Amino acid sequence: MTPFPSPIELAHLIRCPKEWNEFYMQVEEEKRLPELQQTLEELPVSSIRDARLARIMLRFGQHADAKAKVYQHPRCPLCKATYFALLCAEGHEDQLQYIADSFRPDWTLGADTTNLEAMYRAYLTIGIAANVLKKKAVAQEMYFKALQMADVLGDPHSRLVVLYETAYMHMVNDDLQAARSLYFQVAQASQPNSMLQVNSLSFASILSWLLGDVPEQLPEWARVTLVALHMGRVPAVDAPAAFSLPRVAQAFRLLRRLGREFNLNLPSHHVRDHRLKRAQLLEDLQRVVGSSKGRGITWFMLKAATALALSMNHDLEAMNELRTGLDASASGISLINMVFFATAIQIYANLPALERGEEFQNAYKTLLQQYSALKDYQRAFLLWWMRDFTPVTLYLLSEKHPDLEPYLREFIVVHETQAVHAGKVLKRYPRRSMAQYALELLQGNPMPSEVRYTSTRHKTALETLGNPHVIYSPVVQALKANIK
Repeated sequence: MTPFPSPIELAHLIRCPKEWNEFYMQVEEEKRLPELQQTLEELPVSSIRDARLARIMLRFGQHADAKAKVYQHPRCPLCKATYFALLCAEGHEDQLQYIADSFRPDWTLGADTTNLEAMYRAYLTIGIAANVLKKKAVAQEMYFKALQMADVLGDPHSRLVVLYETAYMHMVNDDLQAARSLYFQVAQASQPNSMLQVNSLSFASILSWLLGDVPEQLPEWARVTLVALHMGRVPAVDAPAAFSLPRVAQAFRLLRRLGREFNLNLPSHHVRDHRLKRAQLLEDLQRVVGSSKGRGITWFMLKAATALALSMNHDLEAMNELRTGLDASASGISLINMVFFATAIQIYANLPALERGEEFQNAYKTLLQQYSALKDYQRAFLLWWMRDFTPVTLYLLSEKHPDLEPYLREFIVVHETQAVHAGKVLKRYPRRSMAQYALELLQGNPMPSEVRYTSTRHKTALETLGNPHVIYSPVVQALKANIK
C-alpha cells in the first residue's frame, strides 16, 4: 500500500504535476481517495490544494462542489483550467461554444510547473469541447498542443489521456479503424486495470464488434463474446462490470427472446400469459439499459434494443425512444445511422398506428441509396442486424438490391394466396387469416373469435420450422403506400 507523505511533503508534492499524478493514480487504484481527500483538507488553504481536491470531488460525483472549490481562485491558472474542464463536462452547448471558440490559456509559463499543467489541461479541454461540436480542425490543433505540454511535463499518463481523446475524435468522425488502433495503444501503455485501460479496451471491444473481427489484444472474455456475436449468438460471459460489451450482449439476448415470443404468439398476443411474458422481458431489458443517460455507440445500441422491444409491446413511444439514443457522438458514425434507419423502418412496421411522415420516408430512401456505398464490414454488420431484429427492413431493401434476396429464404413470407419459407409453399400455415388480420393484430386488437384456431396453426408451423421471422405482405404494402 502506498505510504502517504507527511503534510510538508504533501504540500510540496501537489505542486509537482508529474509526481502528483503518479501518486494520485496509485491511490485511486488502491481505492483510498477518501483518505487522500481528508489528508488534503488538513493542509493550509491554497489554490493548488483546492484544484487537487476538485479532482477527487469530481470523481465522487460532487460536480457543483468541485466547481465552487476552484471558482474562488480566479487568478490561479490551474484552478481556471480545472473550472473550464468542469464546465466542459456539463456539456451545455453555449458553454462548449465559448470554450471551443474563446477560451485560451492567457497565462505565462513562468517557473511554476503547475502553470504548465494548467496549459495542458486547458488545451485538452478546448479540444474536447471542439470535438463535441464537430470542429475537428480545432480539436486536432488543441490535442497536438496538449501533447506538447504533456511531453514537456514528462508525464506519460497525461500523454495517454490526449491519445485517448484523439481516439474518441476519430471514432465520432467515422474513422473506426484509426480509433481502435489508438485505443489499443493507450490500453497497452496504461496502468493495468486503471480506468484509462478499462475504458480503452471497452471502446476497442465495441468497435471490434462493428468492424467484424476479433483482435488478439482484447481480453479472452471479449473475444469469446465477439465470436459468438459474429456467429449470430449472444453468449452469457463473466466480464468486468465496467465493460460495455457484455451489457449490450445481455440486452440483445433479451431482445431476441422477446422477438421470438412476439413472433410466435402474435395471433394470441392479447392472452394474459403472453402479454405478461412480453412485459416482463421488456422490464428485464430496461433494467439492463438503466435509467441514467449515456452517450455514444453503446448508448445507441441499448436504446435501439429498447425501442424495438417497446414496438413489440404496442407502445407508440418506441420511435421517441430510438431518437433519444442518437446523440452527437454517435450520429457521425455512418454505420450507426444505417442501423438507426433500419430500426426505424421495423418500428413503423410493428406499429401500423404510428403516423408515417418524412422521417419514415427519409429512413427508407437514405438506407436504400447508401447501402451500396457501405464498406464490407458495415454491410456485414447491418445484414446481421436486419436478419436478427429488423426483417421487414431487409425485405424492403431486397426489392432494390437482389443480392439480398437469398436471405429472405430464412423468413416466412405471408401473402393471402400463399405462405413461403425457404422456397417452399407452406400448405398448413393459416395464410388467409394472418394476411387478413396482421395489421389489426399489430395495432393491439385481438383475433376475431371465429378464427382463433389460427393461433394454434400459426404457432405449430413456426415451431416446426424453428420459429423463423414472419413477414406479412399487408404490412409491407402499408409501408410502401407511404413511400413517395
